[in-house]
Amino acid sequence: MMDALDPSAVAVAADRWASRLAAGLGPRPDASRLTDFALAMPAHVVGALVGLPEDSQADVAAWTGDLVRCVFPGGRPEEIERGKESTIRLQALVQRHGVSAHAIGFLAQAYDATAALIAATLLTLARRPGLRDEVARAPAALALTITEVLRFDAPVQNTRRFFAESAAVAGHRLPANSTVLVVLAAANRDPAVNVRPDVFDHERTGAEVFTFGRGVHACAGQRLATSIAQAAVARLLAIGVDPCEIDGTPGYRPSLNCRMPLLTWKGKS
Repeated sequence: MMDALDPSAVAVAADRWASRLAAGLGPRPDASRLTDFALAMPAHVVGALVGLPEDSQADVAAWTGDLVRCVFPGGRPEEIERGKESTIRLQALVQRHGVSAHAIGFLAQAYDATAALIAATLLTLARRPGLRDEVARAPAALALTITEVLRFDAPVQNTRRFFAESAAVAGHRLPANSTVLVVLAAANRDPAVNVRPDVFDHERTGAEVFTFGRGVHACAGQRLATSIAQAAVARLLAIGVDPCEIDGTPGYRPSLNCRMPLLTWKGKS
């Protein structure tokens, strides 16, 4: 499904929803509204792309958030129950509108990771005023910045892989059915594949980025996530949000694999 998405359709949907969701935010919205915007963007865009009706998108975003908190490790009992109810509502919605049930998985996969990429990009601009100025002068620099954010401050830190049969990894023999935690963020900082790996360089060429995985199990959503993030950040800058006013040392949303900054303004807790 993700492979079949038309890049121009993705860009149009991302720009449209970024504009609509940012309307009324103002240049210095409450920090919680900035987080809500980042979380709403993926669900609204994906919902539109898979054919769900526009007037259902707010519900789709809320239900997707409940689903994600339900199925990911660490969910509280009340979150699990709410997630079950929201999943039933999502199933009924996609069935009613003749949309493939795979769309639910698509919505869930895009939700946290893309929101985290939006927030991490804003944090990157907050920490680098010179880069913020460059993006303002040359909007094309934003796409390069997002690519480097994916490598340097990966929104998805790790994933798991399961061995169908015995195999050797780094000289160690692992039996069939073994589970391996693959730390994607560490792979992005491997000096064997990226020179000066601990330096943020948005003009880096030939970077190896493992955030979306590799090979047959690579995530097909990279273009979608980057398009949504680019539209979201560009719209926030356009309405006057100044990343330089964002606190450069935020807390992070609790998660075992997703690194999402909880943005706050300087001088506010």
